[in-house]
Amino acid sequence: MFYNREDEQKELLAIVNMEPALVYFVYGPINSGKTNLITKVLQSLSEPVVPFYVNLRGRNVSSSENFLNVLFSVDRKSRFESAQDYLKELLKGGADMLKQTTGIPIPARIFDLLFQTKDKGEDVFHYLEMFFTTLVEGKQLKPVFVLDELQMLKGVVNSRGNLLLDNLFNFFVRITKETHLCHCFVISSDSVFIQQVYGHARLKGRSDYVLVDDLDKARAFDMYEKFRFKEQERVWSYLGGKIGDMFLLHSKLQRGYSLIESLETMLRYEVDSLKLIKARLLEQDEQKCSRMMELLFQVGREGALQFDPESMRHAVYAWVDENVLFLDPIMGVVRTQGQLAQRAIHELQMTSQPVTRHKDEKK
Repeated sequence: MFYNREDEQKELLAIVNMEPALVYFVYGPINSGKTNLITKVLQSLSEPVVPFYVNLRGRNVSSSENFLNVLFSVDRKSRFESAQDYLKELLKGGADMLKQTTGIPIPARIFDLLFQTKDKGEDVFHYLEMFFTTLVEGKQLKPVFVLDELQMLKGVVNSRGNLLLDNLFNFFVRITKETHLCHCFVISSDSVFIQQVYGHARLKGRSDYVLVDDLDKARAFDMYEKFRFKEQERVWSYLGGKIGDMFLLHSKLQRGYSLIESLETMLRYEVDSLKLIKARLLEQDEQKCSRMMELLFQVGREGALQFDPESMRHAVYAWVDENVLFLDPIMGVVRTQGQLAQRAIHELQMTSQPVTRHKDEKK
């Protein structure tokens, strides 16, 4: 089931119909439907637009070599040794042939050569630029390059010891802002990553951001109708507009659980997860735990806080890593990942004791 996000779809399609000029970062809370949305948009595109979608979720990209394996679709049947000859032959099949590939098509012999070179990064980006140039100039196609969960490349270095992300950002700027060859979309559920990207000097004036948020109440109730949820006000008080939680609730109802039992089970899981995090923090550092819990309870009470990087950065980053809080760097606010998380925070606060323990307990 896909919720028809008409506004978001129109925005993304409007971008695709423009000349490439910016790198677009698609971000939002976890389980808000970002990947589902971009997939539906890509499926709706017709010639001359040709999408190339690469999802890094769950893939081994701990090195630049691993990333190449994910990025490219290696054609082991091809015997071409010239990239240009291969691309000309590939284009004879038209856009439909290209749409059947997952990743960027490349002949095996050229791919193997990339692994043998000392500076793989430069050769990879050279091939990609040549590939997109051939599509544009040879067939007047409009390529759209999408990388999902790009934060998986944080910390990965290339053969020269440089961060792979920095090289990618330079390449993204070149194919969009400088040469206008190709649209580039980056999707991420890691809001700390988006915050770091937002402050990246190379991307200033060369990037823009598209928020795919949880649904507001009116659109959430439309989704509830599709799922045939009863007691919709009650469902809203637990789940809000979190699409991922709606699917989970639907699954529980289909398996014979009652509505109240399902919602309470989901809440219990969230509360227990918070208790485990708190216990771990308490074992590591009582003062840090106290500061983090204070921030968490404040966000839970107020719903959202203005983000202060100097005083809040470490605590916010830690809660974002735990998928409890969501940081929106463009709006400059930090809030819970959703209604269920906020409800769990409130319940935990009602039952919490001060984090400082008696001296005898530490022995």
